[in-house]
Amino acid sequence: MPHRDPRLLALGLVMLGGCGSPASSEQTLPQTSASSTAPASDAAAWLDRAATSPHNGFNPTLDLPDALVATESATFEDAVLHAPTQRRRDAASALARHPDPAALRTFWLAQLESDDEVVRFFARTSIAGLHQPEDFEPFVRSARAHPDDNTVAVRIRDFGDRRAVPVLVDLVEVGGLASENAAGSLGMLPGVPALTGEPVDPAASATHLPGGAWEAPPSTRVPAYRRWWSETGRAAFQAECAWWIALSPESRACAATNAPSP
Repeated sequence: MPHRDPRLLALGLVMLGGCGSPASSEQTLPQTSASSTAPASDAAAWLDRAATSPHNGFNPTLDLPDALVATESATFEDAVLHAPTQRRRDAASALARHPDPAALRTFWLAQLESDDEVVRFFARTSIAGLHQPEDFEPFVRSARAHPDDNTVAVRIRDFGDRRAVPVLVDLVEVGGLASENAAGSLGMLPGVPALTGEPVDPAASATHLPGGAWEAPPSTRVPAYRRWWSETGRAAFQAECAWWIALSPESRACAATNAPSP
């Protein structure tokens, strides 16, 4: 699996839409810059400015020097843990741009169980971007306790773990953007065919959603993966189903008598 720069994980959800050409639902982060200058003790001042800055999705539209987030990460971490809501979220956005994402792995693992959905979003995208096999189960447990179907549908594939397959098959059934994203992610996992689908209505165009996101029209890829799972997939992923149904007894994908129908 090609490596992606973990600093860009918080860009938001990548929409794997109908015709095989990705559309995007992005939250664009201002680039960090090694050449930018800011006092090493200016993390609190940066958060003060972020409070009144325009935001692109979850992210303040402020430059964030590499040196600042690296040397003052403790200040940002403390804000994630103790600050009021918006300052906490801005601090999480800053930490997601850390020049050495692995240095924050322990911190982000703990934040998978944060009470703040935005902090959990940054924790999930950051942890998935590290591609550590041992982090797969904490990621899934967090998704079970605090559902966020779109983020999980896109990011769970980053682990390259076959156990993600029944999780995604269940998400294929939830409808909307999460279903399309889950179907797109399935084809990127080991043992799953890369099925493609044309839009249900070839004349339909992408829909502009509030907040700057885009949603592609429904495609035939979702029913194609339903058929694959019913005909051959479920039998091929019995061990993964056993793992998933032990964690998620209500799983429709792995229920003995209620597998998804074509």
